[in-house]
Amino acid sequence: MGRGRCSIRRGSWRRYTTAERLDARPPADGAPTITSGSPPAGKVGAPYRFRVSASGVPSPQFSATGLPAGLTIATASGLISGTPTVSGTTTLVLVAGNGVRPNASASYLLTIQPGGNVGPSSAAMVPTLTSGSLGLLAILLAGYAVPRLWNVRQ
Repeated sequence: MGRGRCSIRRGSWRRYTTAERLDARPPADGAPTITSGSPPAGKVGAPYRFRVSASGVPSPQFSATGLPAGLTIATASGLISGTPTVSGTTTLVLVAGNGVRPNASASYLLTIQPGGNVGPSSAAMVPTLTSGSLGLLAILLAGYAVPRLWNVRQ
């Protein structure tokens, strides 16, 4: 709030001056409300992006508990991103806070589905074995967080 002067000129020869009280107020503070809805399912090994949105003044910051392995949330923007490494369903709790109580909170079930088709990344990488020999072939399957090793006997 404050006081100020306002001058109005009419035409080119007369000048009118008046003193007025000017009130300037910031928008009223408001507790946050999560407005984005339920996050979509993801897939192991596939990039994931979902933006949590919320109303409130001042703009809220975001946090999450129960994020699947490989995913993170950006506190300022609410962007959940990353590449999930483990399949399954988890309870995801999203929180938006801006210093005006109460914080907004929403719980969702987030499902990460197993990875896609499995196949060698290059046919040239598959060794040729002769009968009676022992070979070792390392195969990385999409959808597994850790490579698995198998002994191959022919």
